[in-house]
Amino acid sequence: MSNRYLDEFFRLRCAGDVLSACAPVNNGSKEISEAMGARHALLDMIITEQKCKYHVLDLCAGNGLFGLLVAHTLPVSSVCAIDKRYREFHLDNVKRYRYIFADIYDCELHMNEPTIVCGVHVCRDLAAHIVRIYLNNENAKKLVLMPCCVGSFTPPTNHHLILERVPKALQWVWYLADMARGCIKQDMHILSPRNYIITAEKRDG
Repeated sequence: MSNRYLDEFFRLRCAGDVLSACAPVNNGSKEISEAMGARHALLDMIITEQKCKYHVLDLCAGNGLFGLLVAHTLPVSSVCAIDKRYREFHLDNVKRYRYIFADIYDCELHMNEPTIVCGVHVCRDLAAHIVRIYLNNENAKKLVLMPCCVGSFTPPTNHHLILERVPKALQWVWYLADMARGCIKQDMHILSPRNYIITAEKRDG
């Protein structure tokens, strides 16, 4: 069965370069669809803005697929991917991209220019930590977050009648979006049940 994001990805001239740089990619169809969904969300946020205005910080980056895709296809100044698990990459032919092995709870995140903070399929409380990183850094101007498994949270009491009627996973997404002061979109082209994307941005003034 055809999938919009897979079809679109494999039409990209850079598709082979992206996959070669981050190989191996486990469960490739799912991960490509996730990366493409997050890429579309990011593109929607910057399409009317000055080219190369933003640095992209890809947190809990895993195999680096999302950040590599952004570096190859979107008009951003640079991409920095961070994950604590060491792995081999093939980055000789990749421009405007670097990968750092570090724990985002412990490392100092330098945001010296307008930055878009991203996290694709981030597990549990790491998703909430990424929201805090976005909120607590003045140069973090936008957020793109796709949460995965549910972390620890207390639903807001003013929404309890609604929240008790929705699945726990959606409650978690709602909690994170409320925390980030952002909005939620469900992307049905993503080949995962965890297909909600949170976007947020800080308005000047």
